[in-house]
Amino acid sequence: MRKTFEDALESWTGVVTRHSGLVITACLLLVGVSATQLPRLELDTSNESYLLENDPAIEAYGHLRAQFGRDEVIVVAFEPAEIFDLDFLRYLEGIHRVVEEEVPHLERVTSLINIRSVIGEGDELIVGDLLEEFPATDAELIALRERVLATPSYVGGVISPDGDITALIIETDAYSRVDFEDDTAGALAGFDDPSLEAPFPDQEPSQRPFLTPAENSATIESVKALIERHRMPHIPVYVSGSSMLAHEVSQGMKREVPIFFGLSLAVIAVALLALFRRMMPCAVVLLSVVLSTIGSFGTAAALGQSLSILSQILPSFILSVGVGYAVHLLAIYFQRLDGGDSPQAALVQAMRHSGPPIMMTALTTSVGLASFLIALMPPMRQFGLAAMLGVGWTLLFTLSLLPALISRLPMQARSGLGDAGITNVVLQRIGIGAARHPWKVVFSATLLAVACVISTFQLKASNNPIYYLAPENAFRVSFLYLDEHMKTSTSLELFIDAGEENALYEPEVMNRLDALGQYFMNFEHEGYRFTRTTSVVDIAKETHQALNANDPASYQIAQERAMLAQELFLFENSGSEDLERVVDPQFQKARYSALAQFRDGNLVARIIHEMQRDLPAILGPEITWSITGSSSLIARTVEATTTSLFRTYALALAVITPLMMLLIGSLRAGLVSMAPNLLPILLTLAIMPLLEVPLDLFTMMLGCIAIGLAVDDTLHFIHGFRSRYAETGDPYQAIEQTLNTTGRALLFTSIVLCSGFLVLTLSSMSNLQALGALTAFAIGAAFILDIIVTPALLILVYPKRDT
Repeated sequence: MRKTFEDALESWTGVVTRHSGLVITACLLLVGVSATQLPRLELDTSNESYLLENDPAIEAYGHLRAQFGRDEVIVVAFEPAEIFDLDFLRYLEGIHRVVEEEVPHLERVTSLINIRSVIGEGDELIVGDLLEEFPATDAELIALRERVLATPSYVGGVISPDGDITALIIETDAYSRVDFEDDTAGALAGFDDPSLEAPFPDQEPSQRPFLTPAENSATIESVKALIERHRMPHIPVYVSGSSMLAHEVSQGMKREVPIFFGLSLAVIAVALLALFRRMMPCAVVLLSVVLSTIGSFGTAAALGQSLSILSQILPSFILSVGVGYAVHLLAIYFQRLDGGDSPQAALVQAMRHSGPPIMMTALTTSVGLASFLIALMPPMRQFGLAAMLGVGWTLLFTLSLLPALISRLPMQARSGLGDAGITNVVLQRIGIGAARHPWKVVFSATLLAVACVISTFQLKASNNPIYYLAPENAFRVSFLYLDEHMKTSTSLELFIDAGEENALYEPEVMNRLDALGQYFMNFEHEGYRFTRTTSVVDIAKETHQALNANDPASYQIAQERAMLAQELFLFENSGSEDLERVVDPQFQKARYSALAQFRDGNLVARIIHEMQRDLPAILGPEITWSITGSSSLIARTVEATTTSLFRTYALALAVITPLMMLLIGSLRAGLVSMAPNLLPILLTLAIMPLLEVPLDLFTMMLGCIAIGLAVDDTLHFIHGFRSRYAETGDPYQAIEQTLNTTGRALLFTSIVLCSGFLVLTLSSMSNLQALGALTAFAIGAAFILDIIVTPALLILVYPKRDT
């Protein structure tokens, strides 16, 4: 069977070389057609894009957004010498108005200028903007400061607890207007002032599309540009907010991934030039990789796939696979060419030798990637599919475009390089040395595996994207500064259903919500504390205080149903829209927000689990509730990442193991092949706790890259060994000959790929640094294990026999 397969590849090589011009043209046309689909690619970095649509966390978040809008905001904070200075307040008013007029997709802008003011004058309730009239004297400014700092709903919102920072809070639309504007453009033609109260007035909230990532990005970029235009040199400005976090990380990736992909290509080109000492193979390999990348993204776009932040590491994956395949082929080609074979004969022998394991590697890698299709996270599914497409494109070009180019381009032989040099001598000594002491090697590898498994239990799951950004990144600086001073960077949202219409008029129900606020403010878990809550309770207390001569002692909930209902009715009819942001029109459902400093999603996940145990006793059986919001999605992402890790890796192992046995054609060799495949992954996971690198969405993907490269190396080694063993019957001689050919190709591949991935450590983003360093480590570990552990295992399962 092996000979039949090799003969088929030899025949295919003849077809490709005879029609090389046609093959090259066809490949370029395929890429060209695929490239036309690239404009269809969309990048989605929203928090909800990390989870499946039917995930309970997404469903709960959808209910919250449909009823009460987004919980993510953009914050523009100012730190003047004195906030309560008339000149600064006029400047703040100007910024506020410009934001309202110029920034697209706005729902609301809140600052000291327009935050609600609830006061009573006799029996009259007056609800208006705080600064409808600006202070005229210093005494009025002092009184304003005292009032602002004494109002709980202001502190931590539009002003810091110490009164030194004031914030302008920008809330975007919950819903997109893209489809609506397209559908109504013709109908509204000729009308100068169309008035629309809702983007989709005839649709239920659940049917209306939420704000798109592109619209969210447009809003963020508009705010940043506006602030830069109106920045005052003596007033520090900080632009931050939960709505911007995913956007800024994505923008950082978009800036740096192309740069470092280009640098990786350059470094790999230099490494290839040093290894092959020829310019032409460098150009051929890089062209094949670049075309494979274009083809992969184009095909993904044609299939309707969107891009996630994770998709941006796809070029690095395709680079590793493509370079590995090409180097294995070219290493044998040049070894035969330098040994005196004709170019055609060298190419045929290279295809016969490296073609089968390349195809087997492509199959096993694709099967491993297919395991990501059962992950609980859309970005992992998208990556798995796109990476499988990348493997397919890479295989196509390795077995068609590459030999076609080799046959058409001048490839000069280097005399005297076909024999074993110092590299081969070193590899043979290491491999044969391991083969002569197989049990020692196996015992040592077993101890190493056990130690790795123990170390992996120290791995910590994480979702803390703010630390992906460089310490000097402007957004990170602003975000962490405001997080420290305002202490309200993120929130947990509760979607509450009191069970029946008008239930929120009941003092008992409102008292339970008030007790919920006390629970939040007294909550402490691993140093995590809430700093502020917002809900209908605040409005009820403010209204009751205002109607009781503005007495601070009356800042409480009315304890008679009729009075509570009347007070809320008065507020509702005051013209303020604040009530509809925290209760539904039937006064049955409510939104309760608990704000805190930003913390890792892993900690937030533990906090949510604790709260789910505590809240039933506080809210009682009549009130149903769900914990949701963007912080909840981040926490759920941590759990989904960990679960997906075990599910996908277990499936990949369960499928690849028998597949390796089938492809290699031997139960013994298939089992042997898995040890050097698993150990690099275990080693890489084991060093992560030692380096304090957490398990997140990016580091989790190291496994698929590592197993792809490890399987590649192992299949090439075992395929070469079995061919030599069939000829000689001597396992030692087969190992020596394999190291003389395949071993050098493995070394070349490892050096080239390590060089390319180590370039990522120069990135300013920690996730790219970790990806580069750990992938390079995994590649190096896979090579070392293949030339030490694999020979030892092969000696144990393949006895010497007569030929």
